[in-house]
Amino acid sequence: MPAALAYAVNLIKRLNLKLKGDYWAYLITDGKANVPLTGDVGEEVERFMGELSRLARVVVYDTRPQLIYDPSIGHMDILSRYAIDVVRVGE
Repeated sequence: MPAALAYAVNLIKRLNLKLKGDYWAYLITDGKANVPLTGDVGEEVERFMGELSRLARVVVYDTRPQLIYDPSIGHMDILSRYAIDVVRVGE
């Protein structure tokens, strides 16, 4: 997830050099991230989401399965904090 968020940030920065305007980013995710770019995954998700939300309006599509206990670490709370909307897929 950090790599995808970093890519989105860089893409919008490059586009903004040529095309000024409003940008939207749509994230389709279950919120799980376990591969950092360099350090802590949670810190990277927080940093890139903060930057992405300054560059674009962010909508998150939450694809987590419902009614299933999943003990794995997720970052949906961080994603939700920076999104203008969170759409629960399957509801």
